[in-house]
Amino acid sequence: VVGVWGENGEVSLYDIGGAIDMLDRSSLSSNARKNDGNLAMNKEVRKMRKDPFFVYSGHSTEGYAIDWSRVTPGRLATADCDGNIHIWN
Repeated sequence: VVGVWGENGEVSLYDIGGAIDMLDRSSLSSNARKNDGNLAMNKEVRKMRKDPFFVYSGHSTEGYAIDWSRVTPGRLATADCDGNIHIWN
């Protein structure tokens, strides 16, 4: 999952698992060709999505900081240019 700031003050969350799978498959495919194996073709690839699965519009302006919690999985902190800090789960 990747969080991205927008100029309109929205923070969008994207699932990039499908893109990572495609990169992994491409890498495995070239290694399999070198080793005459089919390992790359047997790996299931998640669907690639271009739209965010969640959009947070609680900020009134664009932001300068976004970070995932190292202590609580799934918790995100965002800070906007008005000095507001939002913590969301």
